[in-house]
Amino acid sequence: MKALIPLLLLLAVAFSQNIPTFSPASDVFNATEFSNWIISKAGAKELRVKPGTYSVVASIYRGGGIFPLFIYNVQDLTVSFDDVTLIFTDWTKGGLVLDNCTNVVIRGLTSTYSIPTSSQAKVVNITQVPNNTNRYWVDMQVVPGFLSRFFWGEPGVPGYGYVFNGTTLQPYQPSYETQLANLQTTQSLSSDNTTFRWLIAARQINNKLVVGDYVAVRGFFSQLYNTNRCTNISFIDITVYQCGGLAWSNLGGDGGHLYQRIAIRYGPPPIPNGMTPLITCSADGIHFIGAKRGPTVIDSLFEGMQDDGINLKGIFANVSAIRGNVYDMLYSGQSTSPTWVVGDRLRLYNSRYAPYGYATIVNITFIAGRNWNPSVALDVTSAVRDLISVGDIITNLDRQNRGFLIKNNTFRVHRARAMMVKASDGIISHNIINSTSLGGILINPERAVFVEADYSQNLIIENNSIYNAGFFAEAGSIAVFVTSNSGIIPDAGGFVNITIRNNLIVSSVRDNIKVQSGVNISIYNNTIVGPLSMNYPAVDLYNVANALVDDNCVMNATSASAVLIRTNGTFSGQINGGVTFCNGPIPVFPPSPWDPQPTSSTSSSTSGSIRPSDTQTSTPTIIEESDAIVLLPLAMAAMIMLLIM
Repeated sequence: MKALIPLLLLLAVAFSQNIPTFSPASDVFNATEFSNWIISKAGAKELRVKPGTYSVVASIYRGGGIFPLFIYNVQDLTVSFDDVTLIFTDWTKGGLVLDNCTNVVIRGLTSTYSIPTSSQAKVVNITQVPNNTNRYWVDMQVVPGFLSRFFWGEPGVPGYGYVFNGTTLQPYQPSYETQLANLQTTQSLSSDNTTFRWLIAARQINNKLVVGDYVAVRGFFSQLYNTNRCTNISFIDITVYQCGGLAWSNLGGDGGHLYQRIAIRYGPPPIPNGMTPLITCSADGIHFIGAKRGPTVIDSLFEGMQDDGINLKGIFANVSAIRGNVYDMLYSGQSTSPTWVVGDRLRLYNSRYAPYGYATIVNITFIAGRNWNPSVALDVTSAVRDLISVGDIITNLDRQNRGFLIKNNTFRVHRARAMMVKASDGIISHNIINSTSLGGILINPERAVFVEADYSQNLIIENNSIYNAGFFAEAGSIAVFVTSNSGIIPDAGGFVNITIRNNLIVSSVRDNIKVQSGVNISIYNNTIVGPLSMNYPAVDLYNVANALVDDNCVMNATSASAVLIRTNGTFSGQINGGVTFCNGPIPVFPPSPWDPQPTSSTSSSTSGSIRPSDTQTSTPTIIEESDAIVLLPLAMAAMIMLLIM
């Protein structure tokens, strides 16, 4: 029997470890071969990639010619990239697209680009234009390892530069953005355009831009990971160092995706001994559009992006024509293709964004020559039908990312908002938000530059810690409101059942807690640490009905003009203890689990932020397919011998 032990172990290894493994022959990862290899493994439950660092090449790009890696029409599959780093070599392209997939897990992948997808330059000289006190020449030198072309009006590159303090390498506060609208006045000071001169208005200097500072610009817009028409996709233990636009995007489908321990974080310098990129991704961390179920985002890190950490949104449509119970609709602004289907429930609004009824789609067709704009037949009561007019607004309650969870995440030092939520039936809890320039937690449908739905219902915002939010513009720490070109603040009733409790808000630059156009609003047990001002009270309510405001504490207000609570427009509810000044020690803003952790003399050192504690077991030894060809016959022989014994 003892002689059989090695064979039995071999048998166990062969059967437990016989997981098909994609093994590049060199440090080049052929994305097209990999995608076709996945197709060839139809029916497999788990696939792996051999650990290593690879440069990605491709002969075919899917998803509109953007993605070198593609997984289509797959279900019940785990793809493990444990200990794999992919370096994408084309900064104009994305990474991976999944289309029409269900129950797929992508695990363990680290990705970056061989050339940074953003750029940055150092200010080397500032001189006033002769005889013009309103204009300055700013000379800059592109940092080695970064592209100069993003400073010269590259198509698809947003026209703004973001100024960073040359000593701290942190964005100035208030945040400072300089428009690149004067590109026609840009002068090259070197043959390779790496040294150049900008003409900038004196007001943009603003005593902030000095020699030694850095100006960073976004790169060419693309998407890194895209899910389209998918259900229950999981991204687990994924690290992103660079991307030209959205790190993750989702369009339609049943949704319900999981993002667990994902990290958008500052990566290594592009060249040895070089400078770390000041920008990670040029747009949102997660951009989630029009799914039936919202995502679960937990234990993750979002830092250094140039737009929102998380954006959950649907679509507003305008009624353009009425023919009986058939309504032509137009999607306007920057909305994308709809995924509305028969049976979906709709909510109806007048032109002032006030809700007045509901309907159900009983038939849907698309209007010829008008792209994605549909013509829908609605099942609606006669009372509501009489109210519908051309110009009214319709949203789809069943394509609004309902039932989402955003918990235990860290958002820090990035442009825009930690999260922009236009979804319902969700929980936002235990997140750490530090220095997000346009705000912290915004519940904010828009009908302005962007046209994104909808009002939120049944939300709990609790136990979040928010520091220094809104230091550029727009909003502060927690804000529930509508953005529109007209500036209308709709009557109470758009937002329904919103609870804001047990949050810590520290040094909010603008609003602390603001709610507009809501009904059944509860705000209690929040701690707000000043300073406060007359313009931005602790709690600011406008057109709110049936509100409960109780036991909120303000500390370190500092200003005699500080306002604890303000109500405007129409208001009804109970303020009770409302908002009061409190004594005692000021709460300590909590550290992030992604902060660098101290290491003992016997442990390996770490640099930068690290993952929270990881319960995942160690990766088993990989047995490649060629090995299995040898091992399986031996294992079968062991089984036969065991039976004979």
